[in-house]
Amino acid sequence: MNKFDVISRYGDKYQAILIDENTIHFYINEKTMIRSGLSDDNRISFVDPSGGPFIALWEYASDVLHPDLPAREITEIDYKDDHYVIKLQEKKKGVKEKVKRKPKMGRSSILKPGKSIRK
Repeated sequence: MNKFDVISRYGDKYQAILIDENTIHFYINEKTMIRSGLSDDNRISFVDPSGGPFIALWEYASDVLHPDLPAREITEIDYKDDHYVIKLQEKKKGVKEKVKRKPKMGRSSILKPGKSIRK
């Protein structure tokens, strides 16, 4: 079992424990505010502790939790007793590597003081 410190942008310290190559236990503080979402079949689809990291299905553990964790896709998130169990899966063969791109931004305009966006 390897332990990895995960630091939020607010300086909170969480812990990710690599149980095996396909399982991570993610511990947060009991005082931490946490937001999570459910999929249509009532399974956890994302977990977002205050200050991050935002952990979602189809992300890679090495990208969102800690760079030394396996570069495997998050396929399942579950809550047990006092921690989250994150299941990983090796990238499927024939699937292209994830490409990070900047999001496309719509046209924006800068408002001058005293102007309104409503017409």
